[in-house]
Amino acid sequence: MATKILIPQLHPKEFSFPNPLDASDEGLLAWGGDLSCERLIQAYQRGIFPWFNENDPIFMVVSQSSFDFVP
Repeated sequence: MATKILIPQLHPKEFSFPNPLDASDEGLLAWGGDLSCERLIQAYQRGIFPWFNENDPIFMVVSQSSFDFVP
């Protein structure tokens, strides 16, 4: 049986995000918002990334793994 989880919708004009630790087991954190530079900068600084397809809602996800580029 599937477990239902509540995924918050992002406010269209505020750039705040839920705590990344609150993401689902699959990494889904929130949906909605936009792909504006301001929102993306706020998201990337917190390890949050957009996942979307054209004509679908934008999902914000938290990667389960990460790495740093060192010049």
